[in-house]
Amino acid sequence: GRRALYHAGAAIASNYVVTLRRAGGSLLEAAGAPPEGLDPLMRRTIDNDFELTGPIDRGDWETVDRHLAVIRAERPELEPMYSALADLTASQAGRTRPSTSAGLPGERRRPAVTRTIAAVRALLAPRRAGRVALVPTMGALHDGHLALLRAAREAADTVVMSLFVNPSQFGDDADLASYPRDEEHDLEQAAAVGVDVVFAPTVDEMYPPGFQTWVDVTELGAVLEGEHRPGHFRGVATVCLKLFTIVRPDLVFFGQKDAQQVEVLRRMIHDLALETELHVVPTVRDADGLALSSRNAALDPEERRRAGALPRALRTRDPGRARAILDDAGLEVDYVEVAPFDPPVLAGAVRVGSTRLIDNVPLEEAT
Repeated sequence: GRRALYHAGAAIASNYVVTLRRAGGSLLEAAGAPPEGLDPLMRRTIDNDFELTGPIDRGDWETVDRHLAVIRAERPELEPMYSALADLTASQAGRTRPSTSAGLPGERRRPAVTRTIAAVRALLAPRRAGRVALVPTMGALHDGHLALLRAAREAADTVVMSLFVNPSQFGDDADLASYPRDEEHDLEQAAAVGVDVVFAPTVDEMYPPGFQTWVDVTELGAVLEGEHRPGHFRGVATVCLKLFTIVRPDLVFFGQKDAQQVEVLRRMIHDLALETELHVVPTVRDADGLALSSRNAALDPEERRRAGALPRALRTRDPGRARAILDDAGLEVDYVEVAPFDPPVLAGAVRVGSTRLIDNVPLEEAT
């Protein structure tokens, strides 16, 4: 153990300095300057007994933001490294890196985007002294997602948003292929609410060749949505557990709209003794009462009008009356019934044209 620690320190002070020198040199080359221009600066740092200087030591976050902006434009693959080093240097200097951008009034610092498990773990390592929150998403962000991210921002020192369309929770390849994707829009939205880190892995990063380990919450995952979408919650539980082990969040945030998903994950967290707190944020609705969903965009005006019967039916808090309203609206009903979750809900799933919608209304306060 001690020998390995010694060699880890030696690697940081020697091998990894080579990596930093090459990364810094590549930025000088991009600026039209010779990389060798860094060498006198590095020697001077040694001669000065490694005294910390520079913008972070001065608390000059405007300069740090300018650095990140040009790196993002010219060498985006270096942004996670620079951001992680900035956070670690800030902690060494006894400073806290602000979430707002000093150089861009009214705008927030764009989140660091990582694509690999190793990169997101390295980026979060210097932030472990504070509380880390995770908001798992599949992108196509709307105000419902933003409510989760704002709640996380209020509760934690570091907010991580995952951005991953999880194939294992789709039973239909066509549904997976048609799921909306707009990463640039999602990153802009994440920046606006103060997300610090976005983890946007590839499918191969999350499910490498040979992957064969799955999480199955057997009873809760087999009813309601589980009955109509076999294997869905196995995919949800597996990807969430993997995200939890990668990010190691103190807090995770999910929406009440997906009440059964919340219940499945709450059971998984309890059964596997995971050290994370699950927070549930109330459903966000449009003016017509329809719960916000990425799938709403697929509704044409007439289907949208008919879909309004779902929240109207659930507000009766009575399964029989709700079923009658849905039938009168000509909706194809998969189910409408009371689910004994915490809190109990009246849950419904309907099909409007080719679009399937789910929603629920709590019947009492959560315990």
